[in-house]
Amino acid sequence: MPRTPVTNGQSLPATVDVFDEKGKRIAALPADATVVYTESNSQIAQWVPDASDPLKGKVTTLHDDVGDADITATITFADGKVFTPVLELTVTNSAPSTASFTPGTPENE
Repeated sequence: MPRTPVTNGQSLPATVDVFDEKGKRIAALPADATVVYTESNSQIAQWVPDASDPLKGKVTTLHDDVGDADITATITFADGKVFTPVLELTVTNSAPSTASFTPGTPENE
């Protein structure tokens, strides 16, 4: 899967999809399953979990930093199965929208 492009200063809603053996999406995790999220570069992108659903949240990007960052969800089930889907992001600068001069302090010569 290619990296997902995001512009710095944006947020990106995301959902982790878990499927059963038949390929059907599981709507909710069992109560005994756990999800832990990690960020490869929290200076570029951070995961903000949804308080009502452990499989949902959003990625927020910081305004000044650009580069690659990965969000990994480690999903552990009671039977010992572990899944680790990764959301790969590339954060770029936003496009310029204006330009101006900033005058300094006058100096005597």
